[in-house]
Amino acid sequence: MKVNKHLVAVALLACASFFANVGGFPIYILDEAKNAACAMEMAQRDDWVVPTFNGALRTDKPSLHYYFMRAGYGLFGITPVGARFFSALMGVLTTVVVFLFVSRAANLRTAWLASGILICSIHAAVQFHLAVPDPYLIFFMTCGWLAFASARMQGHPWLFGVSYASVALAFMAKGPVAPLLFGLAVLVSLALQGQWKWRVFMSLRLGWGALIFLAIALPWWVAVSAATEGEWVRGFLFDHNLKRFTSTMEGHRGVPGLAVVFFALALLPLSAFLPQALRHAWRLRREPMIAWAFSGVVTTVVFFSFSRTFLPTYVGPAIPLGAILLAAYFDRVIQQREAFSVASLAVVNVIFLVLPIGAFVALRQDATLHEVAARAWLLLPLPLAGLIAWFGVSQRPAHWRVGTLLTGSFVAIQLLFYFVVPALLRHNPVSASAPHLHSGKPVYIYQRANAAFVFEAKRPLPVIDTPAELADVLAKTGTPIVLLTRRSHADTLSSFGFKTVFEKRDLFETPQTVVAENDF
Repeated sequence: MKVNKHLVAVALLACASFFANVGGFPIYILDEAKNAACAMEMAQRDDWVVPTFNGALRTDKPSLHYYFMRAGYGLFGITPVGARFFSALMGVLTTVVVFLFVSRAANLRTAWLASGILICSIHAAVQFHLAVPDPYLIFFMTCGWLAFASARMQGHPWLFGVSYASVALAFMAKGPVAPLLFGLAVLVSLALQGQWKWRVFMSLRLGWGALIFLAIALPWWVAVSAATEGEWVRGFLFDHNLKRFTSTMEGHRGVPGLAVVFFALALLPLSAFLPQALRHAWRLRREPMIAWAFSGVVTTVVFFSFSRTFLPTYVGPAIPLGAILLAAYFDRVIQQREAFSVASLAVVNVIFLVLPIGAFVALRQDATLHEVAARAWLLLPLPLAGLIAWFGVSQRPAHWRVGTLLTGSFVAIQLLFYFVVPALLRHNPVSASAPHLHSGKPVYIYQRANAAFVFEAKRPLPVIDTPAELADVLAKTGTPIVLLTRRSHADTLSSFGFKTVFEKRDLFETPQTVVAENDF
């Protein structure tokens, strides 16, 4: 069987983007730390049902990504690359799926454009570098949408099965948001194509889909509900779904329009052309490929525009579909040799110029990151690519300018993950204080500490909540111990004979991490 050289090239470029130094920086960011540690604890207990973080029930997300991380730990050990390997693989597979779908639904050039936009998205590269559930949600939602679209376009009923299985796996990654977004996108797409008819709904194999969905999702939900006496289900559905949508949680306030802004940022360097791409999509809304991509984008962005809690990762499922819409627009521009929008290119240049300057200024505000600030200039390939594309407006064809912008972003991704991110995260207090954590003395958390300590320790750390409990622990152990805490909780420790041996402000946060030891 002849290997498709285009598909191989796309897969290799995707690997270069999404696997770039994937294990070269520590697990530190809060969400990564908790997810990676949770999978670690499940693996250590050989437990496939109940997720825990530092020994306590974790109700934030279902179990799918924990299973992939456990597989990563089996391959690479309990390391950053083990935690992130399958996240990066999800990025590669998402790109491959988009390429295959678009090459069949449109043409090879559009498929290359869509894949290139996805590969060169800094936002997508960041998401697929993190040990969190979002990479799995993005991949399986993309599979669900595009398999469903292919089933409608090609008339292959088995693709409905692939679609419904994918949505079930997306549900196992992030919860009810997956089938909800999928169902809304189906309705919007059928409406756009003028196919909101009873006979069409009857052809969608919905009964078959429900059985597939339940067969995949139900066993674990029943098991975790039984094992936790319903506590996990209550915590997840009410605290981490309903409350997140209806109220602000953890300081991540959502405001109308914020999802639109981050969706546009996610599709840099070509997102300044989104207005033209969306107008183009609206004119061609009855074409199946455009209708499906457009409906998925609109459904996701509008849905999260109403959420009272918002994180930039929420727009992730719309990124591959947005890449398809932009690719369809640029394919028309290239094919018909249309004028390249000078105004949109000017916007790209302004954003590209602001990014390294803004990063430099922001890093200079933190005294501990002064030496890292200079690395912000490694993002200069972005404005350089913008200027090259700008001066080629009248002399070069559209595909040359698009390729220049994407190349600049691709180079910036390499520099970001090989030089900027490792230098930045090297200054985190958990890695800096690791020698105290691995000194051989018993280690405890006093009241509260940085979540990344659990993954760094490679084990759950017992928590001491009160001075009375601390006195009891000291009486029972009879040996020197190490306490991990925050400055706000450390004031009482001196009365127990503890001395602060390490103190450093958490990166990106206001708390001060403190490590205290006693001589006993």
